[in-house]
Amino acid sequence: MTTKPDPESLVPKQSTLRHEREAELGVAGAVAGAAVGLIAGPPGAAVGAVVGAIGGVVAGAAAARGAEAEASIDRDLDDEIGLNGEGLGAPGLEHPPASVGAYSAGSAGGAAPPATPAAGPLGAPEE
Repeated sequence: MTTKPDPESLVPKQSTLRHEREAELGVAGAVAGAAVGLIAGPPGAAVGAVVGAIGGVVAGAAAARGAEAEASIDRDLDDEIGLNGEGLGAPGLEHPPASVGAYSAGSAGGAAPPATPAAGPLGAPEE
């Protein structure tokens, strides 16, 4: 008998994604640093790679912290407006019961005719 894996176990954890992103930026920084350091020859390329890797990892960590802060703000705002995974709207909102079982005048087609625009009706075109 086979069992299906838990769907949550298939989704990578946030920390794993952050570490992968930092590693990617570290490698990109190392490559860029080595390319710039190559101007000074092989020793410059080695130093540039190390400095670039450190800069890439630091930039990746800062970007991850910023993304986590934005996600936290978005979660708070979603909770505030009632977007809780069930749809958009105020949570637990209950409308009062109707006092009369009739439709409103507007929805029944009995609304007043539209008023004349403030500038008045359009005149005949000039010839």
